[in-house]
Parts: sequence; structure tokens; C-alpha cells
Amino acid sequence: MAGSISLVVLGVAELWGARPSQLSDRRHLPAILALLLLSVAYVWSISVVGYLLSTAVAAPLALVIFGVRNPIGLCAAAVLCPALYHGVFFVALGVFPPWAAGSICLT
Repeated sequence: MAGSISLVVLGVAELWGARPSQLSDRRHLPAILALLLLSVAYVWSISVVGYLLSTAVAAPLALVIFGVRNPIGLCAAAVLCPALYHGVFFVALGVFPPWAAGSICLT
């Protein structure tokens, strides 16, 4: 938490200290805001429904934000992203998965 706050403070200090430049292109701001909201909802949903279901929903939504519209690719992301992340982090690296609030750990 302290690291996040310090990064925000440093970013604001850099922004205030920056000299005025040309008007920046703001067409990507809605996608950035949508990705920020998706990340907050993703972290919240992990505690409610668990990691696998949250990732299966969030991965295709992130791809839609980045412009992917192929239904096969979105469906593949919904299945492959949770499976690959689970295999890498929880099986290969031995990290314990985050459980939902009402789930029972059977391992």
C-alpha cells in the first residue's frame, strides 16, 4: 500500500513539475478508464466468486477494451487464460490461489 501511495505522489510531483507541452491526444482516455474500472472490479470479484471465474470474465473484457472483436478469440481467452495462469502460478510455482469468501478449501 505504501508503495502504491508513493508512486501516486511521485507521479503527481512529476506532473506538476513538467513544463507545458503540446495538447496531448486524448482519444485513448476512455479505454484507459475502462481498463482501470475493470481491474478494480476484477480484484473485487476474486474475493466474491474466486480466481478462475473472475479471470474467465475479465480476460475477454480486457481484450474487448484493447480492440479484439473475434468471438473465437474471446471465447478462447475465457478458457485459456484461467487455465494457463492456474498452471503457471498455482501448479508450477506453488502459489496458493485466492479463494472466494464462501469457498471451502479442499486441498
